[in-house]
Amino acid sequence: MNQKSLRTLLVLLAAVGMLANPAAFAQVNADNEDIRPPVIDRSDVVHISQDALRNHLDAINVVDVAREIDTLPDEIEPTPRDADVADTALVFTNMSRSTSAVRCVAFNKNGRPIGRTRTVVPPLGLRYVLASDMSNGVDFVGQVQCAPRGRIVGSVVFIGPAVTDLPVHNGKLGTSRIRFPLVAHY
Repeated sequence: MNQKSLRTLLVLLAAVGMLANPAAFAQVNADNEDIRPPVIDRSDVVHISQDALRNHLDAINVVDVAREIDTLPDEIEPTPRDADVADTALVFTNMSRSTSAVRCVAFNKNGRPIGRTRTVVPPLGLRYVLASDMSNGVDFVGQVQCAPRGRIVGSVVFIGPAVTDLPVHNGKLGTSRIRFPLVAHY
């Protein structure tokens, strides 16, 4: 096949493809819904400065939590009399043979800091913190970011009518923040 006939074949295939499925080129799906990515209006984008965030955090007391992991099964035991209560357990595992610590900040759905905790994790041990420890008695849905001092790995358990795990971003072991993108207490 020479080059001219190959070009002609490619043009014909492209034309047939455009006629066969015009919705693919119009960025409209079969239900006639526009599938283009949403346009973000940058006029209402808010940026919180690091100083402003630090001022918010300085106004919040740090809650020291020294809860043994053995008490977690009692926390996740279902209580039929209060089925509309939920909490989130943030579990920290120390991967090193040295005592380590982790400090956490909880943010509500609007990104405003609402509470802080600190816990010490024994060598090769486990500790957990509840979202209710950070909420200062307020119901919230939001996120938590933790700064580990040492080789700490995080995991998370949602405790409600059923128990399930939630996503966690551990980052690089020992150097990155541990991020819990979804945490709830109500």
